[in-house]
Amino acid sequence: MRTLLALLLTAVPAAAQSSYNYCQATPNSTGQTVNVGYSGGLDLTTDSFTLIASGCPAKPNSFGMFTYGQVQYDVPFGNGYLCISPFNPGITRMGTQPLLAQVVTRDMASHSAEFAAFAPGSSWNYQFWYRDPDAGGAMFNLSDGLHVTFAP
Repeated sequence: MRTLLALLLTAVPAAAQSSYNYCQATPNSTGQTVNVGYSGGLDLTTDSFTLIASGCPAKPNSFGMFTYGQVQYDVPFGNGYLCISPFNPGITRMGTQPLLAQVVTRDMASHSAEFAAFAPGSSWNYQFWYRDPDAGGAMFNLSDGLHVTFAP
């Protein structure tokens, strides 16, 4: 039997939440999917927001990057799906990072210039785009998407 609290929580639409995942990730050369999330807070004044991509193929000679934009999308692209629209206003890339481990992060405190576009109360979509030559095909893949609304 469901409790009243559980019913109320499931009745809250996704748009009212501070973050949610959307779109789909496809398996990479290791058989895993890369999923994007975050740690820290959604209050930009604390500088604690950190993007996390987990499930990456750890290949030191390869790289990936976090991307962001304001419009969600869901179309096949490379060996995966593009979750951010390339059309107006488009996709912005953060700096590239080597795939040294299965988890890759990008934090606001160390890369403040890359996070300057984000304002309190704004909503953004994030995705991790990475090279995966061992998978063949397009030799790159993408994570699922993460939608975030920062605290006002």
